[in-house]
Amino acid sequence: MADTTVQQNADGSQTVTNPDGTKTTFPVAIDNTTNSSQSDANRASKNLAGGIALGALIGGSKGAAIGGLVAGLGSALKKLSKNRKPSANPLDSTPVAATPKFKGDDTQRVRLKVPKEYVNNNSPATNLSDLGGILFPFTPQISVDHSANYSPINAMHSNYTQYFYKNSSVGEISISGKFVVQNDLDALYVISTIHLGRSLVKMKFGDDALAGAPPPVCRLFAHGDYMFNNTPVVVKSFSVEFPDNVDYYTISPDNSIFQIATPVGITSVPVVNTIKLILLPIYSRQMQLASSVNGWLNENSGGKRSEGYL
Repeated sequence: MADTTVQQNADGSQTVTNPDGTKTTFPVAIDNTTNSSQSDANRASKNLAGGIALGALIGGSKGAAIGGLVAGLGSALKKLSKNRKPSANPLDSTPVAATPKFKGDDTQRVRLKVPKEYVNNNSPATNLSDLGGILFPFTPQISVDHSANYSPINAMHSNYTQYFYKNSSVGEISISGKFVVQNDLDALYVISTIHLGRSLVKMKFGDDALAGAPPPVCRLFAHGDYMFNNTPVVVKSFSVEFPDNVDYYTISPDNSIFQIATPVGITSVPVVNTIKLILLPIYSRQMQLASSVNGWLNENSGGKRSEGYL
């Protein structure tokens, strides 16, 4: 029995001759061009026809059907890859357009806003100035305790302890998130985050203009209005892991990334690490006197929820 043959015609079409002698002519072959003026629909139809021809070469009429399906899937995957979402890293862009954009649900991502002086000086943290602080690239784990404290009194000849209300409190806010490094921008972002995090637990000292001032008050935003919205916090602790079971990514001042960033020396960062922050919600006495539980429950009646009360 004769084999299936494919003949290339002068007009670009292909003629497939099956073992039984029947012939089928396809208008085009598989199109691998990337001409931007060509519509996606035309490109998909050409890939489909070419895929059928390829399938016919492999296995006759059944192979033609399989080839058409493969080509159609290839066109769909190509379209999906063109419309893929950007990287989780807020600075993962080309060097000429590294300014992050917050749109839609991005405004609910977990971020810690810091005073401008901490991201506008001559340090790697300058690269966080467009973000205003630290933006977690992946959704971190957050935990916080709300408690009412009661003082116990054990009355004599009583079967039960009596409790008297003492005060209420909002506990520490723990945030732990992953950071991943795949390129120079990722590495620079992690370096900047670590450099900034270390500074947020330091008081003003020595030659500082406000020597003796405590660490700064920051603002926490996470998951929208009813979660953490403009919450005033101070950083109690900042910790970062440098694991021994992952690769380390090294960048140097010779890289083109530093054309848009403050130069740093040769530095290596783990390709996967965890950064953890322990935050304390902090409210001045004046802020507490200006708030109320009823107002906090109902923002329309003069509440302070939008000002960061938890």
